[in-house]
Amino acid sequence: MSAASADGSLDLNEHLVAHREATFLIRVRNDAMAGAGIRDGDLLVVDRALEADDGDLVVAEAAGGLTLKRLYRRNGHVRLLPENPCQHPGVLDDEPSIWGVATSVVHRLK
Repeated sequence: MSAASADGSLDLNEHLVAHREATFLIRVRNDAMAGAGIRDGDLLVVDRALEADDGDLVVAEAAGGLTLKRLYRRNGHVRLLPENPCQHPGVLDDEPSIWGVATSVVHRLK
């Protein structure tokens, strides 16, 4: 299996970025999404050009900051759900302000 081109280079932008001007890296600072394989310290590739769909991992504005959660839309109700049994889902009165959709995660193996 070859991960690099013949000249030895690999452009991660080609593999991870669909919308260059709207894509950002964000460092995760908690373990709310550990059940999705996203750990504290990981880097997220977040695309602000994508429309968030039910089930997407989204970065949303909440309590004056950004949070990463699974978007849940059912029967007119919207929730942002963590994937860690130690954390409780938040109840939303209004549609959350979605900052972007997480498309990839980068983490170290050691």
